[in-house]
Amino acid sequence: MAAAAPASSAKEVLPAPLTAASEPPPLFDGTTRPAWYKEKLYPENKVPALEHNNQVKGESLDLVKYIDSNFEGPSLLPDDAAKKQFAEELLAYTDEFNKAAYSSIVCKEDASTETVAALDKIEAALGKFSDGPFFLGQFSLVDIAYVPFIERFQIFFSNLKNYDITAGRPNLQKFIEEVNKIDAYTQTKQDPQFLLEHTKKRLGVPSLKHDNKIIGESLDLIKYMDSHFEGPKLTSDDPEKQRLAEELLGYSDTFNRAMVAALISKGGVTAEAVDALDKIDSSLSKFDDGPFFLGKLSLVDIAYVPFIDGFQIFFTNIKNYDITRGRVNIRRFIEEMNMIDAFTQTKQDPQVLLALTKKKLGV
Repeated sequence: MAAAAPASSAKEVLPAPLTAASEPPPLFDGTTRPAWYKEKLYPENKVPALEHNNQVKGESLDLVKYIDSNFEGPSLLPDDAAKKQFAEELLAYTDEFNKAAYSSIVCKEDASTETVAALDKIEAALGKFSDGPFFLGQFSLVDIAYVPFIERFQIFFSNLKNYDITAGRPNLQKFIEEVNKIDAYTQTKQDPQFLLEHTKKRLGVPSLKHDNKIIGESLDLIKYMDSHFEGPKLTSDDPEKQRLAEELLGYSDTFNRAMVAALISKGGVTAEAVDALDKIDSSLSKFDDGPFFLGKLSLVDIAYVPFIDGFQIFFTNIKNYDITRGRVNIRRFIEEMNMIDAFTQTKQDPQVLLALTKKKLGV
């Protein structure tokens, strides 16, 4: 009988202990994570996370609250009972506010009534206390939660929707001015033009001047080029395929809103996002003469693929959710699109996209 193999004496190599004087460890940059991070530290595989007193805390707001209550330093929440209650109300409203704003950015129309109402609510909240320009008068956790989004919305709405979120909202204007006087905040800001160009590229905001006309909106532009310039047609002559094409093009805003709303929500993937993905998977099986929406490559594929490609990256890394799982048609669609050089040559590095999107969404 063979002797039992001796137990392995190999020890796991762990990072060196950290002290208050330690340099920040080069563990990862927030875009790629070592396997041990998910396996042994934070199963949600999100950043940031904090291990303290044998507890692991995640979610940015929960983490800041924990640090505020467990470590020394100026408190980020006031002692005043009314302000504490208002702080909880505003922190609970962050998801709804972000959904309302992002849904307008990704759709074709102007700022929606939901977005305007959300901004008006923020304006009113900033006027509740008179002892300072911030949500609770003095600077607090609530300001930390809102300012990254408000800053970006000001840039995006001004440039993409020609809408000034501070017009008629003096409290919001004052808030932005005052928070930009805080060095700890301004040192974390990205270049506005870089943020704008990245967002425009992701949303697809090109334009074309032809015959003294300016055509904007990606889909309108592609339709115009398809009908005014020579080359293979991007639309089908089949009436049934034409009907499905119009239906799917009309659905693109709804699809994107459902997906973005799920990304910025705190919980798991929403039922609306699951339904939207299932609808796309079903649509991809309508015709059997190819792996694309209308069988052969068409305008519909060009409209959807930048978003589907991006959502695959974002949901995998932010929500730990594979959008192709159980959806064989979406999986094949992505595989086939990635065999087309004209598409792959326009793609950005996935890790760069992920890092920028996480910073934009605050996750």
